[in-house]
Amino acid sequence: MPFNHFIGLKMSDKTEFLLMLEDRSEYRNHLNTVHASALFSLAEASSGHFLLNEFSDLTGIVPVVRRVETKYKRPATGAVFSKAQFFETEKN
Repeated sequence: MPFNHFIGLKMSDKTEFLLMLEDRSEYRNHLNTVHASALFSLAEASSGHFLLNEFSDLTGIVPVVRRVETKYKRPATGAVFSKAQFFETEKN
């Protein structure tokens, strides 16, 4: 995706992860930690990458984000790596 390329998202150089953001000053905020928008971009791109790989046999389907809820555990520093997995949620 052009935006992912523009901001420097890359395939992870570690096999246990999907994508990565290198440790670059452009990603840092006023606290010198990785900006929340950079972290969200990594997460969103990772979900798309994961879904496209998991459902590569399906044709005519384009994944689109409809709703997002983000919770950050702690400030990130340095290079940041992503993982993705399916999990079950409670049905309302």
